[in-house]
Amino acid sequence: ALNSRALSVSFIKEENLMPILFASQWDATKKGWKTGRDPPTDWQAFGLWDKTIRHVSVDRRSGLITLAIEWRDPALAASWANELVQKVNARLRSDAVEEADRSIAYLQKQLPRTNSIEVQQAIYRLIEAQTKKKMIASTRGEYAFTTIDPAVPPESKYKPNRSLIAYVGLLLGLALGVLVAIIVGRRQDATAADEVS
Repeated sequence: ALNSRALSVSFIKEENLMPILFASQWDATKKGWKTGRDPPTDWQAFGLWDKTIRHVSVDRRSGLITLAIEWRDPALAASWANELVQKVNARLRSDAVEEADRSIAYLQKQLPRTNSIEVQQAIYRLIEAQTKKKMIASTRGEYAFTTIDPAVPPESKYKPNRSLIAYVGLLLGLALGVLVAIIVGRRQDATAADEVS
């Protein structure tokens, strides 16, 4: 459910994230899309959300699902993660209640159609099971997903790791400098050898 395209697009629309996700195309003063540019589509928003912002991983052994939101504003990212879990729970809870209501209505229609006591008792048991399912869905706030740790903004930057980039850049620069020095040295040696001969 956390990977659902429909749910993601619905979340982006409900939270009005398009101007935030596509800030370079949004004119904040006019509160509209910049002239000469087509507004981004739901499909583009989902592509950006799915590929670079929202990450869902599942631990197969424990069944633990981890949701991570990566965004330049850590407080906003934490808020989106918590809100997304709440919306998924609300959607799945609503779907479960509707499904139980449909099942109960169908079973109640079937009751007068049968004269068998055993079948009627079976229908009553099914109605009871669906009623319990509906009660559980209606009363549990965290219906499908139980939050172990709510998202909080990190105290230090997660990405990009500037010190790692600086070290890698330094090492690459040194390696390139040594390589250039070797090539230049060999060319000078070759030129000197040609002049001697």
